[in-house]
Amino acid sequence: MANIPHLSVPFQVISGQFVTVEQDTDDEAAQCVRNILAFERGFRVEDPDFGINDPTFTTMPIDTEDISRTLAVYEDRPVVDIFQEFLPDGTVHVRLEVRIPTSEDSSQEIGGSGAPGSLA
Repeated sequence: MANIPHLSVPFQVISGQFVTVEQDTDDEAAQCVRNILAFERGFRVEDPDFGINDPTFTTMPIDTEDISRTLAVYEDRPVVDIFQEFLPDGTVHVRLEVRIPTSEDSSQEIGGSGAPGSLA
């Protein structure tokens, strides 16, 4: 894989150098997913379908299908597993595990030994 750096998000400068992440790594894909989910649908005038519906005042549980559909359209490289944790105070924490499948994962799926495991 070629060394193709992308600026990290949030932008950081350390010792006068921009912090970067390698293209097509789990970290870079997670940044892309985070950036997509940070936008409320309708915010970007040039692409009003970009982002997700704001879940702040919605009835629980969170619509994870909306997240999945959005990521399938705007960032289809990684496998994203979505987990919801319902807390006693009524809040919900949503956690995403993001990884880019490798050629070994593809051979496992083709061979029928099951889907690859999730990234912790």
